[in-house]
Amino acid sequence: MNRRAWLQLSSFSTVATFAGCGGSKVPEIDQETYAEEITAVIKQHAEICSAAYKSAWQTADSLRAKANVFLTTPTSATHVALQDAWIVAHNAYMETEGLRGQGTPADGVHSNIASWPVDPTALDTVPGNLKTGVVHDTKGIPTIDAQAIRLAHQPRENKVLMGFHAIEFLIYGFDQYDDAPGPRVFADYTAVVGVKRRRELLSLLTQLLPIDLAVMNEAWHPSEQGNYRAQFMEKDPKSALTTIFTGLVTVCNNGLSGALLRPLASGDQKDEICQFSDTSLDAVRHAIIGLQKTLTGKAPGRVVADDEVPLLGLIAKADASIAKEIESGFEQMIDKLKPLNEPFDQLIKPGHSGRKALEEVADGLSDQAKLLVQVGKAVGAKLGSLA
Repeated sequence: MNRRAWLQLSSFSTVATFAGCGGSKVPEIDQETYAEEITAVIKQHAEICSAAYKSAWQTADSLRAKANVFLTTPTSATHVALQDAWIVAHNAYMETEGLRGQGTPADGVHSNIASWPVDPTALDTVPGNLKTGVVHDTKGIPTIDAQAIRLAHQPRENKVLMGFHAIEFLIYGFDQYDDAPGPRVFADYTAVVGVKRRRELLSLLTQLLPIDLAVMNEAWHPSEQGNYRAQFMEKDPKSALTTIFTGLVTVCNNGLSGALLRPLASGDQKDEICQFSDTSLDAVRHAIIGLQKTLTGKAPGRVVADDEVPLLGLIAKADASIAKEIESGFEQMIDKLKPLNEPFDQLIKPGHSGRKALEEVADGLSDQAKLLVQVGKAVGAKLGSLA
């Protein structure tokens, strides 16, 4: 599905999106001839996941620590430090987006970690409604605790009450501007109506986030016997490759392009992935960087050995020209995003010069998905339902 079709429909689905994948068929490589390279790619992917999720968990735990400092000593300086920690942690998680292949442990916790968009009225005060949301709902949620919040968190019903973007609202506030983030001030945690429960909610959500990310860290940790990583390594090679390519294709065609196309279609900042902090552009950029890293074997704190076979190298065995096209495609997207230094709120406005670059990146992601489906099938991934 291309950008124009999406803009007309203002919605997307996995089935509809992948239905448009076409292009010439790439001949399948001989599995026996390249068995060693395929095994190396699968092992490398497990190591990438381990390093990337470890980084995401560590930065989320740092966010928790910054929240503790802020709540202990709420000042302008500790508030800014908390906001900065949120950006670092969210960007680290965005780099794991392409690792969420179908059937991975991410299926069970991703909605607790990164659901969006957020209806801020489900959480706390908004302009014109000073006593709304969990913070003020003492009857519906008498006690703010993990059990109550996890039960009430229902993203499918537009009740996002936990994860990065719920925390984002709590520390940035409702964004009414197109040239600045939300106006939350540290005094909201010292003297404003609802302060006690607001403090409790922020403390709880920043504790739950690293707990949920620890699930992913442990699932891919190399020393955990019987965990998902161990199961992944024992999979049939074609099944493992299917998991890898499904994650890459899905994030290109639904995750990232949706994060761009949704606000481009509406022109409304409430449809941004990071609607309160004005960091949507950073989020998209880091997700693309994460895709690049997955293809080249890189991850935070990981050194790529000279003799390693990255996924992009295996793709080149099937079709060297497509491998180069995929590599340059992601580089071009990063280059298109680099000059954009205005708030995302402004970039999505009709007539803004930055819209063209965002639209081109969205189209580029759709093109990448089609190429990845072609070469994924060629190296052995079972992507019939995605094509």
